[in-house]
Amino acid sequence: MSRIILSKHDDGTPKFVVGWDHPARGAFWQDWASQAEVAQAEKDMEKAERTGIGPHSETVQISETGVKREGGMWPGISLDKFQESLPDDLKPMVGDVVMGLLWAHSEDPDSGYGPGGLTDLA
Repeated sequence: MSRIILSKHDDGTPKFVVGWDHPARGAFWQDWASQAEVAQAEKDMEKAERTGIGPHSETVQISETGVKREGGMWPGISLDKFQESLPDDLKPMVGDVVMGLLWAHSEDPDSGYGPGGLTDLA
């Protein structure tokens, strides 16, 4: 699985990531929560357990995975369709350079096993 980190939180952890999943043969995107958001989700989960009031589904996802939103991973989806399916606020980050790198990752079964990133295209 390859990962291209397109933006980071202030603490340096990944925020928005796209990549290619070789077993699924499809592209994916992930919008990662900050460490503060994960900590808050964990507190909200504890509160839900104490009160018996179920947590919001986003809270569960963030506390369990650290991911706020995600998409893609549709086997066989064309990269054009993948790009079109991105949320509007994320589309500007996935331009021609990123799509070219995703295509290269899709063609290289060894992508994701070593260092790599947008600087490799310069």
